[in-house]
Amino acid sequence: MSDEEFDEKITEDLCEQSAVISDFCIDKINPWSTPFKLITWGLILNLFTFQFLYLQYVLPTIGIVLLYLGSRILKNSNKSFNIFNKLCVINLFWRLLTTGLTATKINQNTTAIYILYILSTVLTISILIALHCGIKQLFNGSETQPPKSPILFLIAINVITAIIALSGLGELPIIAIVLIILYIIAIKLIFKNPTNLHQVGFELIPVKVKLNGKFILTVYFALCVLVVCACGFFISISKPDAKPYLKQELTDVKTNLRNDGYNGKSLEYLAEEEAELLTNSHDISEGNQIINFYKFRSSDIFKMADSAYMEHTIVNMSNEDAYAIVYFKWDDNVTVWQDAFNCYMEDLSSPTLELIGGKLFYEKDGKAFCSPISELTVQNREVNSVFMGSSNSRYATGKVSYPLNSKNKCGYIILKVRYDTTINGNIIFQYYHARTFANYPYVDPVDKSFQAFSKTTRQYCEIYTAEKPNFRLEKQNSQ
Repeated sequence: MSDEEFDEKITEDLCEQSAVISDFCIDKINPWSTPFKLITWGLILNLFTFQFLYLQYVLPTIGIVLLYLGSRILKNSNKSFNIFNKLCVINLFWRLLTTGLTATKINQNTTAIYILYILSTVLTISILIALHCGIKQLFNGSETQPPKSPILFLIAINVITAIIALSGLGELPIIAIVLIILYIIAIKLIFKNPTNLHQVGFELIPVKVKLNGKFILTVYFALCVLVVCACGFFISISKPDAKPYLKQELTDVKTNLRNDGYNGKSLEYLAEEEAELLTNSHDISEGNQIINFYKFRSSDIFKMADSAYMEHTIVNMSNEDAYAIVYFKWDDNVTVWQDAFNCYMEDLSSPTLELIGGKLFYEKDGKAFCSPISELTVQNREVNSVFMGSSNSRYATGKVSYPLNSKNKCGYIILKVRYDTTINGNIIFQYYHARTFANYPYVDPVDKSFQAFSKTTRQYCEIYTAEKPNFRLEKQNSQ
C-alpha cells in the first residue's frame, strides 16, 4: 500500500467514526452543559411543594443552591448572566431570612406572610427575567435562532400563582387542579427544551471556583438548620417572668382547707388571696394521674417517656358556685420550653368558666422562683373534631416554659365554675409537650394543644356531675 492510499484509508476511517458521534456526546463535552443542567434542576425543584417530610422546604432550598451553582459558572459570559448571578446570591440570603422568620411567631401573622410572599415572588420573577435575557444574549450575532424558552412560561405561572394566593382562590379544588397541570407542563417544557448552545460557539469564559458545589450545599443546609434552631431557642420560646419565691408554712386559711379535705399538692402553692376565695367550702373532691409523653412510638422495646403528675381539685362553695384547680408537676429530668395547655368542661350545656389565676414554680441553682403563666386567658373557641364535629366551648389556655436544668417544675390554674342546671360530663386538661425547641414552621403551641391523635399531646380527664349545690368528680378517667 502506497503512502497516498494509506492516507486515504485513514481519512475514510476518521470520517466514519465522526459520523457516529451523537448529539449526546456533543452535549457531554459542551461547556454549556454543566451550568444549564444545574439551572434546569434548580428551576424544577423550585416548583415542587410536597407537603410531606418537610419536602416543601427542602426541595426548593436545594433548587436555589443549584441555581446559584449554575449562575456562578455563567456570570462572566454576558451582563445579564452577571445580574442573574447576583440575584441568585441575594436569593440565598433571602432564603436564610425567610427560613428563620418561618420559625418565629411572624409565621402566624397573615399580613407579614403576604408581604414576604410578594417579595419572594418579585425576586423569583427578577431571577427568571435575568436568566431569559442572558440566554437571548448568547445568540446575538449568531446565525442560530434562539429556541422557544420555557422561562417566559415560568414567569407567567409565578404571576398567576401569586394572584391566586393573594385573592384566596387557591382554596377552590378546580384552581388547584389547574395549577398542578401548569406545573406539569412547565416541568415538561424545561426538560424538553434544547438550548442548542453547542451551535452558538464555545465562548464560555471560565470562572475560578474555590468551593465545590457539594460543600456549598452542605454548608448552606447547615446554616438553615442553625438559623431554625437559633430562632426557636432565642425568639419563639416563651420566657418566664420569674421572681424569687419563698416557700411558706400553711397559713390558717390553708390549714382549714386541709382539714376540710383539700389534700391536693396545689394547696401549698395557692396565693393567700386565692385560698381565701375557697373558704366556706362544703365539699371537696379530687383526682390525679401520671401522664406519660413517649419519646418513641409505643412499643415493647422503647418505653422512654417524659412524665408529669396531674391533679384536679373541685371545691364546692356555700353560694352554690364551685372552683376548679388544675395542678401539674414535671419530673426533674424533663426539659419544658414550649409547652401549652387548654382546659374545658365537656358537656351539653357548657358551664361558664371564669379565670381566677395561675402560676409556675421551679427551682434553679438552689433558689425557688415563681412566674405567671404566659398568655393565660379564657376564651370561646370553635374546635373541629373527627368524631364530635364542630363545637364551641369556653377554654382556659396558657403556655408553659421553664429554664434549662431547673428542678421541681410545677404550676396550677384556678377557675371559677358557674352552672345553672343539672349537668354532667368531663373536665379535660389537654397538654402539649414540645420535644425540642425547634418549632418549624412555627405553630402556636396553644393551637398544638388542640391537636388530636398526636404523640406530643395528652389528655387528663375526670368525670364530674353537677347538681346544685354539689359539683364533684365521680371517678378517674384514662388518658
